[in-house]
Amino acid sequence: MEKYCESCGRVFDDLNFKLCPYCGSQLATRQGRENIPRQLRHQVFQRDGYRCRECGASNDETVLEIDHIVPVARGGTNDIENLQTLCRECNRMKHTDEWVGGETNLEMTQKRLLMIDERIKQANVALSNASTEDEKIDYKFLILKLNEEKTSLQIKIDELLYEAEENKKQEIEAERRTKLYKKLYVRFSDEDYYNTVYNYFGLWYCTKEDFIIELIDTYSTEENINNAIERKKNELINKVQKEEKLKIEREHRQKKSEIKRKEKIGTIFCPQCGKEILKNAIRCKYCHYSFKKYPNKKSAEKSAEKSAEKPSQNYNNKKGLFGKLFPR
Repeated sequence: MEKYCESCGRVFDDLNFKLCPYCGSQLATRQGRENIPRQLRHQVFQRDGYRCRECGASNDETVLEIDHIVPVARGGTNDIENLQTLCRECNRMKHTDEWVGGETNLEMTQKRLLMIDERIKQANVALSNASTEDEKIDYKFLILKLNEEKTSLQIKIDELLYEAEENKKQEIEAERRTKLYKKLYVRFSDEDYYNTVYNYFGLWYCTKEDFIIELIDTYSTEENINNAIERKKNELINKVQKEEKLKIEREHRQKKSEIKRKEKIGTIFCPQCGKEILKNAIRCKYCHYSFKKYPNKKSAEKSAEKSAEKPSQNYNNKKGLFGKLFPR
């Protein structure tokens, strides 16, 4: 046997209680909570296909539990029509944060606060009509308990309102991010995506989805993303222009230094390719003709004249048996 309050749903083991110390309602008596038989549990699981009736999770994915549709604290029974299959997460959510009997926790708390205000008014009327001292003490005690409960409910309502406001902000932010993600996904063609990622931002091994999420996480709004892309583009253009300018300056310095060296050292013409090279060069930088045999210009020119007069060697000019047997 146990006592329970039909208004707020609280359960008390002490059978001497007549009024609920929280809301002041008359307490009812009932049998204690009975365990659900194993065979009945199996029938409920089999009827629901071993899946949660809220999220659809199977017994392979999570732990399934038997839940009372109408809570036992509010007079629910163990009939199969009052039982359903829920996963552990949905069952905890039902009894704590989100909903109980179709109402949110905030709505239930607000209704409970209104009910307590009404009970306080009734207790004050009863206190003024009380005839004995014991009745006055009982009603005063009840009023104090109700005021304490009212204060705690007001604090809880403020917390729930703040939580609901934060959840709403998060939903709005998630919806905004989803719209921005879709817009950027449509906007980035393959070529634009390639140029943006590899040329502007310098990212490697990054998919389009990951790149868009990274942009949204870093810059948040579409305007900031556009500014960042434009800024990266300008940085890349400036970098290329700077590299080209440095390359031109380096080539100009090389040509200038080569002209000074030619003026200082002097030049000769390669006897093989005829191009102008430095006088003290050991090898021609164009045809790689070696000047080690000929230390000066005159000997090189003589060697060039001899090589021009001398006929080209072939197999017919070679001495030996091979040239005679196989003339060309």
